Amino acid sequence: EMLALAPPQAQLANDFQVTERSYAAYGQVDIRALDERFNGNIGLRYVRTDQTSDGNAADLSTLLVRRGGIITVVQGTTPVSIDNSYAEWLPSANLSYDLTPKLKVRGAVARTLPRPDIGLLSPTLSVDANTSTISARNPNLRPYVSNQVDLSLEYYFAGSGLLSAAVFYKDVKNFIVNSATSVTQ
Repeated sequence: EMLALAPPQAQLANDFQVTERSYAAYGQVDIRALDERFNGNIGLRYVRTDQTSDGNAADLSTLLVRRGGIITVVQGTTPVSIDNSYAEWLPSANLSYDLTPKLKVRGAVARTLPRPDIGLLSPTLSVDANTSTISARNPNLRPYVSNQVDLSLEYYFAGSGLLSAAVFYKDVKNFIVNSATSVTQ
C-alpha cells in the first residue's frame, strides 16, 4: 500500500556506467648467472586503456535553497558520455644475488599503474539535503603512476628462520584528492 502512495522513482542524476577496455603487451627476460647465485627478471609492459563514462547531468535549476536546508528536487537530467584514454610504459626489474649461501641481497625497480575507483569516474553528481552538500565525480581522472625501488638484505638461518632489513622509495603521481569548496548565497 505504501508503494502505491509513493512509488519508487529512478534517480537518473545518480545512475552511471563506466566501460573500460584495456590492451596490453608484455615481454620478460629471465636472468641466471654466476652458478645461479645471480638471478631475476627484467620486463616491460605497455598498457592502453580506453574508457567511457555514461550518466546523466543533473539540472540544478530545480534546487530550492532555503535558509536552514536544501529541498532536493532534481527532476531534469541530460544524458552525457565522456571518453578518456591513457597509455603507459611499465618497466620492471627483480634481481637477487647470493652473497653467501645464507646471505642474500634483493632489489626491485618498477613503474606501476593503479587505476582510480570506478565510482570516482562517474559523470554525475549527488545532492544531500541533510548535510547541504553537492558532490561531483570526475570521469577525466588519470590513474596513479608510481615509480618504486625496493632493496633488501636477507639472512637465512636454522632451516626456516629469516632476518631481513629492507628500504624502499615510492614516487606517486596523479594522486587523487577529495576537496571541498564552500559557497554562500
